[in-house]
Amino acid sequence: MGKQHTRPADSRDMYAVHAMFRREFGAPPALIRRVTAHDRARAQIVADHVTLLVDLLHVHHRSEDDHCWPKLASRGPQDVAPIVELMRSQHQVVDAALQATERRTARWRASATAEDRDALADTIDGSLPPLGEHLEARSRGCSHCSGQSTEMRPIQGFL
Repeated sequence: MGKQHTRPADSRDMYAVHAMFRREFGAPPALIRRVTAHDRARAQIVADHVTLLVDLLHVHHRSEDDHCWPKLASRGPQDVAPIVELMRSQHQVVDAALQATERRTARWRASATAEDRDALADTIDGSLPPLGEHLEARSRGCSHCSGQSTEMRPIQGFL
């Protein structure tokens, strides 16, 4: 039987990942609104960027759902059950917002109209509060995954 690793994981990189998601998801509404109606070439470029961000967040959450939450739950079920449940429920809310963003992005990509442009920007704007709440809660809770203290701080000079 293989040797089990008892050293906690270093989850400080979550600060960088979550800072990236907060920054990058905050930018598209303004980028989208600056695209002139019927400018299909520019709409395609911006829509590709939105799609990339959505896909990255889907992969990130899938990885947490498949790897982090089961491991966390096995390490201290009573202590961490509320955190795991909160993260899972927030993933559902964020996933619904991402799916709406995907639908709006596809419409705008096909039409490049001002109406679809503005609807996409508004959809992303509406997703920012629940996404921000989730990323903040996840950053506070990631220390439980690693076994570090509950008050983690970013690496000095890194962020």
